[in-house]
Amino acid sequence: MVTEVVAEVVTTTEVLEPDEAPVVALVDDADADRGESPAATPLVVIDAAPELDEPSPAEDAAEELAAEPEEHDESTTSDGGATVHDLFARIRAEGIEDEDATAVDEPGAAPGPIDLTVGGDDAGGSAAAEAAPGSVAVAEAQVGDRLFDRRDETLVPIEKGLARALKRLASDEQNEILDRLRRVKRGRPDPSEILPPADPTPFVDALAPEFARAVDAGAEFWSELAGTSSVAAADDEARVHDELERRVQEFLSLHRAHLERTFAEADEAAADTAELGDRVRASYRDWRSGSLADLAGDLATAGFTLGERRAAGEGTPWCWKVDHGGLPCADGEDNALAGEVACGEPFPTGDVTPPAHPGCRCILTPASR
Repeated sequence: MVTEVVAEVVTTTEVLEPDEAPVVALVDDADADRGESPAATPLVVIDAAPELDEPSPAEDAAEELAAEPEEHDESTTSDGGATVHDLFARIRAEGIEDEDATAVDEPGAAPGPIDLTVGGDDAGGSAAAEAAPGSVAVAEAQVGDRLFDRRDETLVPIEKGLARALKRLASDEQNEILDRLRRVKRGRPDPSEILPPADPTPFVDALAPEFARAVDAGAEFWSELAGTSSVAAADDEARVHDELERRVQEFLSLHRAHLERTFAEADEAAADTAELGDRVRASYRDWRSGSLADLAGDLATAGFTLGERRAAGEGTPWCWKVDHGGLPCADGEDNALAGEVACGEPFPTGDVTPPAHPGCRCILTPASR
């Protein structure tokens, strides 16, 4: 039978390695039905195809990297001098995305002291800077980058918190307006009855905790630079509240004027209530996607520099330092050229502290810096 033939083959063939062993195909007893002798049953020996080596995890990763399109690293510049500050500036330009609040206060992420030495840890950095032409400007740029890097480490999480709060407030306000529009059964909707009152209190109350964090961060930043301790004044709480309320009121006034214009345009176009609702949704969508992120950055900067003012104390000489990583800041350049100015006194543009305009991210430093 077939079994005997296989046994005979096994006893007469030499031992092969597992990878070299042939595949033995047997012709079963079906041939016997055709009158063939079992002994004459041929054995078909097929050489085994060489096994393909499975790729290792490292080879898989290399193939994946090779298959992915090469991405341009925007965090580096032509001279390789990119900093963390450049990265944060790009994040602000692209807009601030909502994140889990637990990722904001990550334990163990407290920044170390600000390194204001030229050349970092290189002991010969100062000597090399003095010997090289134009090294003074390079040294100042390096110190400035470290200052803005430190500012961003503490301020960007606060800026994101402000943006989240603003988006929630905007969504609540939009829903309130749409609900009032749905209740209009006849006639044209009256903006004075549909739009919420021009009261910044709900916004101020919701933004106050994060704004206070920005103030504390600015005070700590100044104290570390100047080597002093920050002592809160008796009127600090009122000053912080008034500053936040003033800036929120300015923004909400512009926003309300935009909504009133939306109602006027819908009235001119004889739009019905449903179409007016669509226009209101579009206004708030634009507000959430752009204006709110900008406002969050402005509020964070305003709180930060207000904290610097609290820590510095009135009359202390300080300087306006321009943040070149964000938007062009002509007002900041003018203020920086003024040199030392007493804390509490206005700079040439009339601003006492940054921001000098929407999008300004400048800071203040002790005059000795």
